[in-house]
Amino acid sequence: MNERIKQILNEMDPYMSECTMLEFLARHRKMIYFNISLTKEQMEESISVLDMSVRANNCLLRSGYTTIGSLVRAIAAKEDASSKQQLLKIRSLGRKTAEEMLLMLMCYQFKILPEHEKGQYVKEIVIMNS
Repeated sequence: MNERIKQILNEMDPYMSECTMLEFLARHRKMIYFNISLTKEQMEESISVLDMSVRANNCLLRSGYTTIGSLVRAIAAKEDASSKQQLLKIRSLGRKTAEEMLLMLMCYQFKILPEHEKGQYVKEIVIMNS
């Protein structure tokens, strides 16, 4: 897990009740669920705003995913497949990179929320994964 993800996950800690977000994610290592709720403008932003690793960025660009919206559409669960399984269909993309992409998308949503909505966002993640 890269340092940028860890930093944002640490910012979620004040909204956690029983453990840190890193501990929570460690318990749910196989898969983490969260809602994607972005505006049209946010969906049209370049994937570069997600601040992913060079490998993740290159895999997406090489496969034609240039905007957050194209990434979201690619990972929208189809035929009972998880978001991670959808990402693993992208050429040269492995499990760790797929996890990074999903975490960065979750963290991006957290970062763009107004302060008064961040607690609810974290609470929803906890509820969805309990």
